[in-house]
Amino acid sequence: MKYAKKTLLYFIGHTSVGIIALLYALFSPFSEGAREGIISV
Repeated sequence: MKYAKKTLLYFIGHTSVGIIALLYALFSPFSEGAREGIISV
């Protein structure tokens, strides 16, 4: 149970970081080239 809870927290943490990074890439005032570069990575 402890392992499953740790895995779930790890997954939620990574997912939230990924969503925040994606939103930042979409809404930040980058140039088009930089925005596409971030999303393609």
